[in-house]
Amino acid sequence: MMDRCNSSNISHQVLLDNGIIWTCIQQAILWSNFIGCILTWISFRYRKRVPILLLFASCLCDTLVAIFTYSFSVTSYWLGSWVFGQFGCYYYALSRYFFQNLSFHIIVASSMERFVSFVWPFIYDKHFAVTLVNKVLLAITLYTGLVTIIPLFGPHSIQLRYPCTYCNFDWSSPRNNAFAWVTIINNVFGVVASVFCNCIVIIILYKMAVKHHASRHVIKNERKRKMSEEKEMTFILVLTSLAFCISWVPHTVFIALRLFDSQNTLLGPDLHIFELWTSRIIYANCILTPYIYILGRRRIRSKLYNWIRREKVTKAVSPESTVATRVEIS
Repeated sequence: MMDRCNSSNISHQVLLDNGIIWTCIQQAILWSNFIGCILTWISFRYRKRVPILLLFASCLCDTLVAIFTYSFSVTSYWLGSWVFGQFGCYYYALSRYFFQNLSFHIIVASSMERFVSFVWPFIYDKHFAVTLVNKVLLAITLYTGLVTIIPLFGPHSIQLRYPCTYCNFDWSSPRNNAFAWVTIINNVFGVVASVFCNCIVIIILYKMAVKHHASRHVIKNERKRKMSEEKEMTFILVLTSLAFCISWVPHTVFIALRLFDSQNTLLGPDLHIFELWTSRIIYANCILTPYIYILGRRRIRSKLYNWIRREKVTKAVSPESTVATRVEIS
């Protein structure tokens, strides 16, 4: 891969096409998660709820990685090669790994939070305060940071990847075997834990819906509203965590293939294409996550709908008719 990167076979058209695609991806990740940060923070300030805080933390991670990491790759695409040297290469690979995995761990934590809230509601109401979740987020950040810097204390291989515009771990290198195993185990555990928690929550929600349907005439309006809000937030978190799990599976499979097939006998010359697309699936999930929250909240949907209606009514009133009305009045 390094030989291909150092060769002169990379055409200007390849760099241009990938540069346009990657610039659009980076901007989409940045602005969608920036909007997600604003909306989740406003919602959290209005009602200090743990799920909203976790969604805000996830959107913040994706916003930071778009600004402080992906911008390096965008610049390199448009300049035609990597221009940030070896230190920049290490910074890009490590910071990308850190922010992506931190966001993934936060979503896994949100699945566990929903699991505890439904399975042990009394424990949840008593102990799951915002201060506790802040400590959990700090612990997740420290854990992700420690995992990220593991390669720096042992054999490792971080290289430029085709087409010479970004850096990543060379998962096929024997020097990265230990770190590859840590990454695979970490990702598999996160996916399995998230799927298990979500399945339990979905089953409980189904039983609650059946019970609610049988006794809906005795439920008071206030309690009904709280149940509806809880189900709404749970639906958003379950959908978000499942999307994260689906997007992270191809990336984990890619690392496993490179670990067990270091000679590249399975993927062959399409290796770099598969690597790019596994990354782009994760990027697509980062773009969609804020919109899952935006479209999942009934209050936000109603405000957007009312705003669109007002805009249509405003445009329906032509300037000519407005001027004529003013003349008649005067």
